[in-house]
Amino acid sequence: IGLSLVYPAVATMPRIEQRFADHPRPGTLDSLDWMRYGTIAGGTGELIRFDGDLEAIRWFQENVSGTPVIAEASIGPYRGDGSRFSIALGLPTVLGWDRHEQQQRYQPEIATRDRDVRELYDSSSIDRKRAIIDAYGIEFIIAGDVERKSTVPSNSAQLYASDEGIQALEAMVGSDLEIVFESNGTVVYRVVRDTGSD
Repeated sequence: IGLSLVYPAVATMPRIEQRFADHPRPGTLDSLDWMRYGTIAGGTGELIRFDGDLEAIRWFQENVSGTPVIAEASIGPYRGDGSRFSIALGLPTVLGWDRHEQQQRYQPEIATRDRDVRELYDSSSIDRKRAIIDAYGIEFIIAGDVERKSTVPSNSAQLYASDEGIQALEAMVGSDLEIVFESNGTVVYRVVRDTGSD
């Protein structure tokens, strides 16, 4: 018991010093407040911002009902806040934190989902993107700094989403996708499905 009391005495100040540089003093119960000012270094050295994500989360809260499936980067637990939308909104996503999922589900399916989410953002093939969207019933795709500037967990030199992959998503706007929200580098695409009958 005595040794366990050493931790608070030794660890409190180092943990306080790890706060974001512009962090205001504690005083809010809003668990998303850090997104207004928090930044981390991306894989390319560029700063990953979260203020656009926060605005997009607020947009979802005000404009989206039900439980549509969303797609967002799955970059692993505690790395750049991957799965930030599904966590904040309680919406289903193709894959959350893969390591946490591995503790509860069959690994081959997790590996398949991980590959598919990566391809959704990285592949330049519009046909492949359509197949992934249809396979998981995706209704919204998020492309923010986390997707654009994070690196692949297994390869710190490779970006999660290639420029060609993002350009292919943009090329799908007007036919397969529509932009429903955009702010500070975060774009939310809604999947447009043909509702006409044969």
